[in-house]
Amino acid sequence: MAAGIHMGGPMNIRCLLVLLFSATLVSSSFGEDVDSRLKALEDRSVGQEKKIEEQQKTIESLKGEIAKPKEQEPRQDNQGDASQYSPKVSGFFGGSNLSNPNISLMLDAFVYSSSLKDEELRNRGIPGFTTQGLERRNGFNLGAAGDGGELFIFAPVDPYFNMYANIPFSDEGVELEEIFVVTTSLPAGLQVKAGKFKSNISRLDAQHPHAWDFFDIPLPYRAFLGSEALGGEKGVQLTYLPALPIYTQFGMEVLQGENEQMFGADARSGPHAFAFFVKSSIETTDSSTLYFGPSVLFGKTRNTNIVNDAEFDGHSTLYGMEAVWKWKRSTR
Repeated sequence: MAAGIHMGGPMNIRCLLVLLFSATLVSSSFGEDVDSRLKALEDRSVGQEKKIEEQQKTIESLKGEIAKPKEQEPRQDNQGDASQYSPKVSGFFGGSNLSNPNISLMLDAFVYSSSLKDEELRNRGIPGFTTQGLERRNGFNLGAAGDGGELFIFAPVDPYFNMYANIPFSDEGVELEEIFVVTTSLPAGLQVKAGKFKSNISRLDAQHPHAWDFFDIPLPYRAFLGSEALGGEKGVQLTYLPALPIYTQFGMEVLQGENEQMFGADARSGPHAFAFFVKSSIETTDSSTLYFGPSVLFGKTRNTNIVNDAEFDGHSTLYGMEAVWKWKRSTR
């Protein structure tokens, strides 16, 4: 019995050649398809890498914006030392910013208890300096300085002025304690404040009672200036902030001199109180700052606050030197 393969005539040979040619075409087209798919994947991968790079740049840019220190709204160690916003205003009178000002309302209330009776508190002066007593009663009270609340208003007037107002109120009525304008566009580090404002002879003097670090005002302020220091004086203030290695501000004030403790409204016709001050600050560490500076306040005096029923008529001068060190604990 024999077995074998027989390849017959020309027809079989032609079929075999056709099969071989078809296999070659299929193999070639399959290779080309794989190459094109690989190239498409590579192109897509490159495109995705570019998108990721662009997104990463956007993320880094946003992180940088967040890390930038925010501009202080007014620059203030206190409300009285208000520097300019850089407000975007429109229209001749400030547009929508003026018609929609910043308004805040502060409520100040406390409970007081003392072994002294209310009449003794009212007469608790500082002998030789002031006969003015403490404006508080045993029990419930409104305001450390007799004010139960305070309305604060700010609005840009135009590209050259900002306006501020502080309106305290109590059981006895409403008072316009501060209303003033501050320039925003003077050259060479100059700034002018005009109106009725708290003097900037010290950081504490320019603050309102609700911003004090302690409940009571220090005795030297109470003895020489009154229960809320030199506040609500009509006048004008000029400050100069030169380009120095450390923050240093020079200032002067011309005031009407209506403070009954230091001067007196009837001491002289016209402005009769004057102040000069210097304010500096140094970053002592990454988390602490030292504020310091001298001041002098002087003018004509006529009042009866030192001795009952006895009028003092003359000149008064008050020298001051302040230093405040602030430390902020790092949260990192």
